[in-house]
Amino acid sequence: ILLQYAPITAAVIDALPTLGIVSRIGAGFDTVDTNACEAHGVWVANSPDYGVAEVATHALALALASLRNVVRYHDDVRAGRWHYLSSGPLRRPSELTLGIVGLGRIGKRMAHVSRNVVKRVVAYDPHLIDGDFPAYVERAGSLGELAAQSDIVSLHTPLDATTRGLIGAPFFAATKRGLTLVNTSRGGVVDNADLLAALDAGILRGAALDVLAEEPVPRDSPLLTYSRFILTPPAAFYSIEAEKDLRRQAARSHV
Repeated sequence: ILLQYAPITAAVIDALPTLGIVSRIGAGFDTVDTNACEAHGVWVANSPDYGVAEVATHALALALASLRNVVRYHDDVRAGRWHYLSSGPLRRPSELTLGIVGLGRIGKRMAHVSRNVVKRVVAYDPHLIDGDFPAYVERAGSLGELAAQSDIVSLHTPLDATTRGLIGAPFFAATKRGLTLVNTSRGGVVDNADLLAALDAGILRGAALDVLAEEPVPRDSPLLTYSRFILTPPAAFYSIEAEKDLRRQAARSHV
């Protein structure tokens, strides 16, 4: 099976006794029941490195758009407001700390493309040894430690049982006030109710999300009522070149 969004459940696996491999057109495989695949001797493959540069670039673009109020300025101009203070005060990015959750391929690229934009880059990844951290990335000992010192947090972690709802009330309780949150990983990593509560409490300055737990976003979603939100459809992975690489990699997984 070559798939992108279709869920591969135990029922699907049971119905296909000759199935040999499930290859996902994408980096994540949270839509695949890997336990059922293992029980039936079915290989599971994904395409983990097709759009590394694209996702990191999109994450940085979202962070800067939020920090510089680009979308809000655009909306203000369209509404007839023409002033550099129309959307509020701005901080200098080169005085800020970027925190990265998940220092895999994309997290490392995010650190690389951001290191000359921000003052410091810190990261939290309990699965990496110190030697896997680039020299220009400081290690946070815990998620709370990263939250307490970061002005921007960018999420680059897969979605599994350990990361679902990872960014929730405990994270926001530890957060440095005025945080900008960027998510280009998986929507389920963030607890939306806790995210909105953090915005209402003034803990978050803004949020820029490329992924949501429910997609597409419902028209009556409270997320659409917040001017401090930037939302894109799951587009961080996309470029003409990346999409070609993605489909090629997934199709070659059986080789």
